[in-house]
Amino acid sequence: MKIVTRLTRFYLPLALLLFVALGLSNTPLSAQPASDGDFWIQVESQNNIRKTKSRAQIFARDFPDTRAFQTKTGWYAIVIGPMDEASASKELARLKAAGKVPTDSFISSGATYLGQLWPLSASTETVIAQQTTPPETEAPAPTTAPTTGPIPDPDLAATRKLERSWSREQKKQYQTYMIWTGDYKNTIDGAYGPGTRKAIKAFQGREGFQDTGFLTEAQIAILKQRYDDIASTLGIADLRNLDAGIEMQYPANLVTFDRLESPFVHFKAKSGSPDNDVRMMLISQPGGRAELDALYEIMETFDYIPKDGYRVKKRNWFVLSGRDDRVVSYTYVRTDRKSVKGFTIIWPPGMNDVMQPLATVMYDSFSPLDEYVLDETIGESDTGEEPLDLAEGLDSPRPDRAASGFFINPEGVVVTNSANVTGCSRVTINESSVELELLAENTALSLVAMRPSADFTPRSYALFSDEALETGVDISVAGFAFPEVMDIAALNYGTLTDTIGRVGSAAEIRLTAFLEAGDTGGPVLDDRGAVIGMQLAKSGLETDEPAYVNYALRASEITKMLTAADITFANSTSFDTLEDVDLAFMAGDFTVKVACWK
Repeated sequence: MKIVTRLTRFYLPLALLLFVALGLSNTPLSAQPASDGDFWIQVESQNNIRKTKSRAQIFARDFPDTRAFQTKTGWYAIVIGPMDEASASKELARLKAAGKVPTDSFISSGATYLGQLWPLSASTETVIAQQTTPPETEAPAPTTAPTTGPIPDPDLAATRKLERSWSREQKKQYQTYMIWTGDYKNTIDGAYGPGTRKAIKAFQGREGFQDTGFLTEAQIAILKQRYDDIASTLGIADLRNLDAGIEMQYPANLVTFDRLESPFVHFKAKSGSPDNDVRMMLISQPGGRAELDALYEIMETFDYIPKDGYRVKKRNWFVLSGRDDRVVSYTYVRTDRKSVKGFTIIWPPGMNDVMQPLATVMYDSFSPLDEYVLDETIGESDTGEEPLDLAEGLDSPRPDRAASGFFINPEGVVVTNSANVTGCSRVTINESSVELELLAENTALSLVAMRPSADFTPRSYALFSDEALETGVDISVAGFAFPEVMDIAALNYGTLTDTIGRVGSAAEIRLTAFLEAGDTGGPVLDDRGAVIGMQLAKSGLETDEPAYVNYALRASEITKMLTAADITFANSTSFDTLEDVDLAFMAGDFTVKVACWK
């Protein structure tokens, strides 16, 4: 879920990890819809006819009963079956255990399936050829196979001129369309920079057009049709709820009002079908940062917030999202210091294709109404039972302070900033019972290595970079920016701006990144996830510098101390750049909260 982006979009909290698209048409491509009473194992979904056909052929090598259907959402489902429900459940469990199907495969009743797309008949091939032929271009004869090469832009100069005539609102609208196709993952701002060009090219290339990076009128028509189809299916509408004091867009065809239970306004699924088990909550209560922090901790325990997922908590907002084999959910909450407001949307994994971009639309349209907030007494029972107390249970023992560190070997040795552990009677990992003891220290560099006092095996450990550093490259810092409310490390993004640190120190590097005190001791990573440094605490000498100027200790200085102390570590040998979401999960496994108890 990152949606965490690079420094220019640092405060956009959507993780994305979650963008998808529509299909080409709502017209069934075959007279063979799924039969009532049949059940299917859905192994994959695609938003492109050609890709669907290719992937279905791959699955058919191992599963001769593979089929592909167009669905009511406009996507295409690749399935195995049909079979009865009991057989489907047993077969799905067997295939997952054997690793023969994706782990998020699921059983479907086929209620959302329309015409069969694959295996294809000759007449269906003709329909595909006609659908992928742009307007004003003659369709091939029924016996002609569809064109396989890219369809060129007949007049690129005219297409560029067309774009110059668009208003900013038009440009934003086309970016919105591309969110639904899964191609655009940045801010909807109407600025057509590298991100938008990349999205356009991805859309064009996937659909068989020349990837110029400039949209033709025919391509805009395809994008608009997909948006209109999905908006109609979901019933995207404007919601104005004065109980919660929130305006936003929501899926009116999927959810309906259920009940008020402070601080939540609950919406239940409109249909009882397991294929449409969508729920939503509006969140509204008086309060500021303290109430926001309490809400974050409480909501992390809810059963519809999967334990493994994207987490980020800042001063005035937080995001919780995650996925398991039961549900996918996304929560966004913020405070203006007078009230705390937000929303949660929850859906089954089988609806991921349309719900992930819907979460983006809901975030973009979210608008608190200042004059309204949910009554805190709403939801009290007849017996006088109080509504949910979000601060209840938060009085458990807390460390005096906490910051960040990271595992560097299989024995669980932790590297951190010495300022994080100075003056502590004991130091633990993640506020747990696992205590750390000093193993090596370099006071001049504010660097310590600590090991667990008892046998301990970390989930993962970091690898160091031994490559030469280059200024101007993207970096990320993993850490617990707000350790009092964060249980999972988050990534902050920035740039390596200088290979020399404070007062000309060759042992340090300078970063441009918005970081907090809790990030101190966290690993600074390159785009492979290799450690290039450790975040340092700012001293009083740097108080006049901009907040985005920060410093880190070079990886070579860390490994020098580890080598001298005969502590095991390893360098990265990877050449592959990681996607943001993969980098976030990797760093989350080896970055730890270092808690100080006095």
